[in-house]
Amino acid sequence: MNLETYYGDALPRLEYVEHALLNIIGQYPVQKTLDDFAPILYCKSRIKAPDSMMRKLSK
Repeated sequence: MNLETYYGDALPRLEYVEHALLNIIGQYPVQKTLDDFAPILYCKSRIKAPDSMMRKLSK
């Protein structure tokens, strides 16, 4: 089963929200704080694969 089949009409919305959140997080200042701590090192995202989602939901 692929993402389009599993998520159906919700997939474009999921992809939109994924990109929107990455853009918001990407705009966060990446300068180190006074205690030399970098608040965000990197950010990754994904839409869960159908088989993985079904296993998680069954738990």
